Amino acid sequence: MNIKEMTGKKIQELRNQKSISITKFSYAVGISYTHLKKIEDGITSVGIETLQSICDALDISLSDFFNEEYFNNTHTDSLFKEINRLSESERVAFLDLIAEINKYK
Repeated sequence: MNIKEMTGKKIQELRNQKSISITKFSYAVGISYTHLKKIEDGITSVGIETLQSICDALDISLSDFFNEEYFNNTHTDSLFKEINRLSESERVAFLDLIAEINKYK
């Protein structure tokens, strides 16, 4: 995966975590839907000014965008939120699934 693809994927994941549609997000960023789609798909490079606008729309700083620890914590927070929405029996099933996955490491 090249830098354009990694950057685009990260933008898309952060946008999806905030449950923002690509149409609404492109409007908030001030770029066209098509341009944002090309950025997220790793086809087009994102300029620093556009990346700043993207970070502003995501309510994160540029340094947070490039901080892998922040990104990992964001995923962890999302995972915990989803786990907390599960019933007790669903949590048990989830933990069983994790145990099965760990067997193949």
